[in-house]
Amino acid sequence: MRTLALFVLLGVLLAACSFPTSPESVAQPGGLPALPAEDATPTPAPSFDELLQLAQDAANRAEWGEAISYLDAALAERPDSVQAYWQRGLAQHAAGNLDAALTDLDQAIALDPERASSYQSRGLLQAQRGDNGAALADLTRAIELLPSFAQAYRNRAELQRSLGDYTAASFDLQVYLSLLPDTPEAGALQAEIAAWQQEALAQAGEAGLLFSDDFANPASGWYSHGGPDTSGSYWEGGYLLAQSEPNSVVWALPGRIVTDTVVQATATKLGGDDNNFFGLLCRVQGTGQSGDFYAFLISSDGYFGITKKSGDTLALIGQEMMLRHSAIRLGGEPNVLTAVCAGSRLALYVNGEFVVETTDEQYGYGQVGLIAGAFEVGGTQILFDDFTVRAEP
Repeated sequence: MRTLALFVLLGVLLAACSFPTSPESVAQPGGLPALPAEDATPTPAPSFDELLQLAQDAANRAEWGEAISYLDAALAERPDSVQAYWQRGLAQHAAGNLDAALTDLDQAIALDPERASSYQSRGLLQAQRGDNGAALADLTRAIELLPSFAQAYRNRAELQRSLGDYTAASFDLQVYLSLLPDTPEAGALQAEIAAWQQEALAQAGEAGLLFSDDFANPASGWYSHGGPDTSGSYWEGGYLLAQSEPNSVVWALPGRIVTDTVVQATATKLGGDDNNFFGLLCRVQGTGQSGDFYAFLISSDGYFGITKKSGDTLALIGQEMMLRHSAIRLGGEPNVLTAVCAGSRLALYVNGEFVVETTDEQYGYGQVGLIAGAFEVGGTQILFDDFTVRAEP
């Protein structure tokens, strides 16, 4: 298998040239200086837009230091410019100043958290820094903000391949080709997709294992959509989802895109009320609050349900309300949850016992993940462990 580098699109950036100065004095006979011509005027300083263009020109010539100098001047004039921070971040990256580049791209995102190109650029930088989890989250966020962002799919495909996730990598590369079907390298990429799919099948083996994580490695790539009141984090050999507010939810994803799968994990309540919900996700579309998915849920007081999130709505499918089942262990006892997503079939097993199944055809593939939430009382804390994803025949 040939190794491909990430397609780091640093973009064209910035550059420098010397500014003309005022005309020098020319000595006249007798040692008296000449007076300037009546029409001679000082050269005006470049405008903000001109500084950006000068920086762009310097970047085109790969003169990164001069590009950065022009952008320093631009930001001195407009310290809230997203474009200038983004361009300077790219220039710093190209110059090898990775910490400074990260600071600039962080600032660009803080000023405009809806700009896909900033996440794409930061994702590539994070990959170079070796923070694959952050890189995966940023590239995924770029795609969520701009679903037609072809290069982000390709970069994420290369990152997924480098992490050994050939299933997700092949999906992303297929999406890239669907967005750019006339690219001259289409034939080569089709061959790459076929090779990655064969590698995924070989990795799965007879047991069909596509991915597993015991959360012993805090750099294994999980990330959460959590905000100030919710969080997802590696904790004591597991992955902890926590939220402090009532009527709230938090989920986490490992960046693995699959189709027909069996997802399994062990879940244990560490805190909060028994009137909660937690479980497994499949076919997740997107990563933020706008992400849609199927969720296979149980509660610490013995209830279950299969739900679908669409927009702002998380609704049960196949049943009108969550129902009780004796297979669910109560309180802080661990439960092994198994979710089947095969074609339109959605099924939930708890501790090896079949609980419920239903059908839905809206989402055909997507990420897998974990979810936890609360109803009237906040403070839910669920620790997950032994996460596995297997191919469903």
